[in-house]
Amino acid sequence: MIVVEGISKAYNGKKVVDEVSFEVKKGETLVLLGTSGSGKTTLLKMLNRLIQPTEGKIRIDGEDITANRAETLRLKIGYVIQNIGLFPHYTIARNIATVPELLKWDRDSVDDRIDFLLKLMGLPEEMGSRYPAELSGGQKQRVGLARALAADPPIVLLDEPFGALDPITRRQIQTEFKELETLLDKTMVLVTHDVFEAIELGDRICLMHDGKIQQIGTPTELIFEPANDFVWNYFKSQRFQLEMKVLTLRELLPEIEPFDSGEGEKIVFNEETSFLDTMERLEANKNDAFQIAIFNEEKQDMHYTRKDKLWVAFNKVKEKLIHRNQ
Repeated sequence: MIVVEGISKAYNGKKVVDEVSFEVKKGETLVLLGTSGSGKTTLLKMLNRLIQPTEGKIRIDGEDITANRAETLRLKIGYVIQNIGLFPHYTIARNIATVPELLKWDRDSVDDRIDFLLKLMGLPEEMGSRYPAELSGGQKQRVGLARALAADPPIVLLDEPFGALDPITRRQIQTEFKELETLLDKTMVLVTHDVFEAIELGDRICLMHDGKIQQIGTPTELIFEPANDFVWNYFKSQRFQLEMKVLTLRELLPEIEPFDSGEGEKIVFNEETSFLDTMERLEANKNDAFQIAIFNEEKQDMHYTRKDKLWVAFNKVKEKLIHRNQ
């Protein structure tokens, strides 16, 4: 869906993005992660021509983005920024309706879309008549996302979309964002400096430094198969938690010893749950006597285990990955 070929951007002779190339598949979420000043936001803005590249080409759905007017391109791309950028003198409904109205949708279609998106974002219908100043930070962020999705664009760009929120609200909205069915077929590029957000939301991560890509790959590849010393050191301080975050229960299942389920309390987890999220939920439960049930949605079957056996499986999988890549 997105092809970037040899893109560079220079200011006063200094390259802030230096010959970057990558592809983003249809329906994939690519996270641009990196140090401050690494060029990730500049790169994102070149995708919708908010910034013009010094050299290189960008194609979206096979077409060079310079083939049409920049305004035409942007109407087909949703864009979400950290400070949200809602129009303060527009109602929430009119904010959401901005792009559909520019595309000259009929009134009934616009109203239906507003109602759908308010419901999708967990916002009451009456909120459409309010103004941005009347909303909390989390509500504004939901409206900003709704506006970006209003015309149902195939591509959504997100620049530190949750960075201004407090940690609790941020995590809640990240979870909601990940579970939105309407985003499943969207191609998304997301900029963040938060490594846990990158792992939570990204199918692949593009780690940048000094305008160059240091490594691009799945979260597991970046954590367990670092391409160079920079990649290793970037995750070093949080490595153990990140190892727990990138490994899911599905990946641990082959190493979990068979366990016969009996009577007693059970806590059910989807097999796509990360090991870190599993442990956090178990710690919150404060009861080590229960059994753990891991549900495979595709096969509609259940695997049973205990907390201690999960730890053994995690360590086995971790050691295999480390040994494989030494």
